[in-house]
Order: sequence, then C-alpha cells, then structure tokens
Amino acid sequence: MTKPNKPAPTLLPVGAVGRWPLEATGYGENVYEVSPQRPWIDFADAYGKPVRAKLSCATQDVAVSYFPALPGPGRFSVEVFIPSQNADNPQADYHLNYYERSKLSDLQVTIDQTKYSNEWVSLGIFDLDPRRSQDGQVNITDYNPNGSFMMAFSGVRWVPPLAVVVKPPHEGKTNQDVINAFIVVGAKFNEKFTDLIAAAGLNAIYNDRKAAYSGPAMTALPNVSPDRKNALNETMKMSSETLAKAAVEASKPKAVKGKVDGRIWGVHGSAGAGVPPRGMWDFWIGELKQMGMKWYKQCDNGGADYGDGTIFRWVLALRDAGITPVIRYQNPRMFPKRLEPSFWDKMNGYVKEGITWAEIGNEPNLAWEWQDESFVNWHNADCVRTIADVWLQDAEEALRRGAKPAWYAFAPTDWQGGTNHLYSGPKFQELGWKYIGTNARDRARNIFKSGGWVAVHVAAYEFPFDHDPFNHGVGGGAPWDMCLRGYEIPMRYIQNNIGLTAGVDFPIMSTESGVFTVESPSMDGHKRYESDDVHADLMVKMFDWLETNSPLQAMMPWCIAVDDRIGHKPGEYIQDGWYLERNGQFGSRSVVAKLKQTKEQRG
Repeated sequence: MTKPNKPAPTLLPVGAVGRWPLEATGYGENVYEVSPQRPWIDFADAYGKPVRAKLSCATQDVAVSYFPALPGPGRFSVEVFIPSQNADNPQADYHLNYYERSKLSDLQVTIDQTKYSNEWVSLGIFDLDPRRSQDGQVNITDYNPNGSFMMAFSGVRWVPPLAVVVKPPHEGKTNQDVINAFIVVGAKFNEKFTDLIAAAGLNAIYNDRKAAYSGPAMTALPNVSPDRKNALNETMKMSSETLAKAAVEASKPKAVKGKVDGRIWGVHGSAGAGVPPRGMWDFWIGELKQMGMKWYKQCDNGGADYGDGTIFRWVLALRDAGITPVIRYQNPRMFPKRLEPSFWDKMNGYVKEGITWAEIGNEPNLAWEWQDESFVNWHNADCVRTIADVWLQDAEEALRRGAKPAWYAFAPTDWQGGTNHLYSGPKFQELGWKYIGTNARDRARNIFKSGGWVAVHVAAYEFPFDHDPFNHGVGGGAPWDMCLRGYEIPMRYIQNNIGLTAGVDFPIMSTESGVFTVESPSMDGHKRYESDDVHADLMVKMFDWLETNSPLQAMMPWCIAVDDRIGHKPGEYIQDGWYLERNGQFGSRSVVAKLKQTKEQRG
C-alpha cells in the first residue's frame, strides 16, 4: 500500500524520552515462532531511526517490548510512531502497562496503521512512575486474525504533559459532524437527537452544516446530563468519515424493548458437546425455522475437527439458515486455569466464519467446574479473585482473536441453601464485580466496549415473570436468583462497580434455563407445571414478556432435546427436551406446536 510521505514532526519534544528497535537497552523481542514466510524487514524511518517490519498473522509470531527510561514520576502521553512505509496493518495491537489503584494493568489499543504516515499516535495519557515495575512499558504484537498485512515496529516515546498539545475533540469538526455525534448518542440513550440538540441550545448548527463548529465543547454543553456529555465527547473523537457511517448505522430502525417481534427467540441445543447425525440436519433446521428460532446455543469441545458431520460444520449450517449460533467453549473442570489451547484454535476457526458470540467458561459457582471442588466457596476470596482474573485474561484474548466474550453465566443456586450457602450465585456476582471494580475497572470497561457481553441462566420457576429478585423477602434481604428477573443481579453489580449498563453499553443474553419442562430435574423442590400445554403456553408468554420488559438480546431456553438424534444423551437430563422419546416413539412436546403456531399467526 502506498501512503503519502508526510514530513515527520519533532522527534522528541522537550522532556520526552524515546526507544527504538534494536537498541542495546530498552528494547526486547519475544519470538514464539520463526516463519520463513514472514521474515523481518529492517529499514530506517524519516528520522533515520531503525524500524523492523513483518507480516502480521493469526497465530502471533512475535511480541516486542519497549522499556522507558522515565526521568521521574509524572503524567506522560505514551505515543507510537507509524512510518510512511511497511505500515499497512489495519488492526495492529499495542499494549501499555500501567498501574490502576496500585495494581499493574494492561491496556490494549488497536490502531489502523494505514491511516497514518510519519505520525505519532497516542495510546493515552497516564500517571507513570519509574520506581514501579513495568510502569509505562509498551508491548506490540504481530497478531491479526483477519489476514496477513505488513506491520511496522517503530519508535515509542513518552512525552511529559507540558509538551503535549491536547486538542478538544470538536476542533476541526463541522456542524454536520456534531449533528452526526448527536444522532449516535441519541440512539445509544433511545432519545431523539433533535431533542438533545435543542436542549443544548445548538439549533443554529442546522443552518450551515458544512461550516466549522464554533460552539462550546461537548463537556461544557448546557442542559445535557453528564453521561450524555461524556458520550458526545467520546463520539466526537471519531474521524468525520467514521462519524458519518456511525450516524447512518444509528439511524436504522432497531427492534426495541416494548415491541413483540420474536427477535429474542432461541433455544439451547444438545445438552453438551454433541452434533446431530448428518442425515438429520435438514430436519432440525426445518423445525427451528418453523418455530421461529433466531438463536441457537451450541457447546463445542475444542479440537481440530472441522470436517463434514462435525459440530463446526453443523454450526455453519445453522448460520447459513439465518440462525445465529452462540458457542460455549466447553472446557471440563476448567477452573482455576484458563481455556486450553485447542479451544483458542477452534475459536480462530469460528471467527474466520463470522461466528463470534463466545461463552468462555460456564457456571464457575458450581464445584464440578473446578479441578479442586473444595476450593469453591464465595467466602473464599481466592476463589472469587481467580474467577475474575481468569475471565479478564481470557476475555481479552478472545477479543484479540475477533470473538465477543461473555461474562460467565452463574448457576441459579439459592433455592435450598439461601444466599449464605457456599455456591450462592448472587454472592459470587456481588464479590466478583467488587473485586473487578477495585482492581481492573478500566480493563473490564474496555472488554465490554470492545464486544464483551453478559451471559445469564435465568428461569421462571414457580414465580411470576415480574418477580423482583431484590425484594424476595428471604435470605436476609439478599438478592434471589431463582426467578426470571435474575438477570438484574449481574446488571446491578456491573453498573455499581464499573458504571456500564446492560442493554445500552453491552448485550445481555440468557443461554440456558427459561421455562423448564414438566418433569425436568431442575424443578426438583419447586412447584411443577401441571402439563405440557401449560409449559408451552408459559414459553410463549415468557418470550413476549422478555421482549416487552427486559434488556435481553436473546433467550435460549434449556433445551431442544436430550437424545442421540441431537447428538448427546446424558441420562440425568433425558426429560428436559422439547423433543423426546415416549412409548418407543420420538416426538415433540406441546411447546413445539405452540411455537410453530405462534410464528405462523404472527408472520
């Protein structure tokens, strides 16, 4: 790719320090794989300083590190140089080490190198201290899951604040850019952008849309709430071209809470990592489409199985039929470790096919998800910390590979033991998000803003759909997770600890549970439904209630079948399926006919 050879700015402003490749100190390379197809290329930049370049890859051959020699504690803009040549990676990953509330954190910034030529690009402004280990260190990888592009590893500099000229985001923008920003933010908060502009006293910007914006900074707008001002300020940091595209996207009609249109209808597939027999794929897909299923939860056990008849190909068939797959990477007894390598390899394969919704762990409040069952206890601070730390690392890795990782769904557990028992989902949610909010708030916010979401396993049980989990009257007033609105429990703790809102800042979906069948063992200890017809009626009413009242993007109830015909038949769940064998005959419960009928009636 040929870019304009722009003149380079001042190399090091007053007080700034820099590092460049191949320096004896201050630079290091970690080589994970030597590939003859992706060799290093060495050349000099516009300053005559050394640059190393190579092709990016989906497996990450190398990571280079830059170690600053800061003159002392202070605020610094950490900036990377993008040369005019051999810098064509549209998705270059830069990582900055910094301290957040006394804890070493890693901020990932993805930069499109094609947009810069002989320019310094800031990763942000940070309080750094050379007395703290790794503070201000920059690490750059050659990872790109979407292709092989020439990527430059050039200089890094740390510029003190007096040398930093920070332009307000609106500088150089037109009135149309500002209008576009209001369109984007209005859509985010489900408000008319024209009302926001009027409230801010900016109606005059309609008169000459091409003129340079001369009004107040977004953070100083009158009659606009702080959260909306902050959102406008962040949106104005986009380029004019990106703003225009974002405004077009935000203007498209969207399904919204309060409208019943079947958008959340889904189902959990096999009760484990199973695939239907190849000859039954057309049958199952036909049934799913007749029932109006938009979502399908599928468990995958990793491994390099991509051939015909595999889970991988089954998922592609669902995708091709217009049914969105959500993949649980089912790593047995995963905790306290992270996902095993074969699952990352499989994730790469799915991402290349556009299948990105990913559950990267399951119900960590249950003992059988751990290698040491005695470790699982919400009173155990190390257990809570382990769950949070594993999620942070795996979620960031999933994002690097192009997937959308979910915060773990916790099993509803408080029926028999109350909120004081060892496995309490609400207590794990409360303490887990308190830990993250204290130690990794920015990391978690970045995960959600980059594509992360929240998985839940909520079910109605014997309660009405609108039963309030925070006013249950049992458990000493603690939250109660055995009701449909149990999704509000992680929502509240995420909002309280990192300031993000489900359904606005990130998606939330239920990937199990819903309305259990009449004989389901999940209803042990609960009042069971009277008949299959009652179960069927409640299923449709549940979908409608969630679409009208909740922020859920999808509901995938447990489960379509527990049978060899769906690929997996664990005996303990044999009565949970919508399809099952009775009296030697394979057939369906009333819920299947009810869903088909409802879809047909509603079109």
